[in-house]
Amino acid sequence: MGYIYRYWHYYTGEESIKILRQAPPQTMKRNYAMFHTFAPELAIEDLKEIRKKQTQVF
Repeated sequence: MGYIYRYWHYYTGEESIKILRQAPPQTMKRNYAMFHTFAPELAIEDLKEIRKKQTQVF
């Protein structure tokens, strides 16, 4: 998980606090089994999509 957080920063240039708001440790832990074999870029994009769906107002 730490590697993805760090890679996320280098990949997007986003600040750590913004990254943690998008993918808190609970989210990372819950999705680890699914994402641990993905390319880091794909995992990051999927985590961003998960957050977007969680924050949508219906």
